[in-house]
Amino acid sequence: MAVKSPVKYPSIHRDRQEGYGPVQILYFCWEGHLLFAAPSALVAPPTTSLRDVLEGQLMNIIKIDPDAAKIEWEVVEWVKKGETVTLDLDRSLEENGLRHKDQIMLRTPGFATVCAA
Repeated sequence: MAVKSPVKYPSIHRDRQEGYGPVQILYFCWEGHLLFAAPSALVAPPTTSLRDVLEGQLMNIIKIDPDAAKIEWEVVEWVKKGETVTLDLDRSLEENGLRHKDQIMLRTPGFATVCAA
């Protein structure tokens, strides 16, 4: 619903990158693994390597899945905005083009713990 104000109404977007200081939020979803009802929100500085985010944060969340230990990160298929993308694990989030509030889907062909993907 639109706001009608007799004075200038400031438009404040508190979820923009600037509001998070030196870190950004990224959402990761593991396709075909319904043990995770929604994407996992991870927080890291843009200069952090993708490998550090995956091994340091994401694995702590998905390790309850029996297939998590079998993931070969170098062969994971990555999807961003419906398009397959190539990500370099040893480059930073920023260098990989991963921005604040991006959602990244990881596909691990052959693994589908709860359902067939």
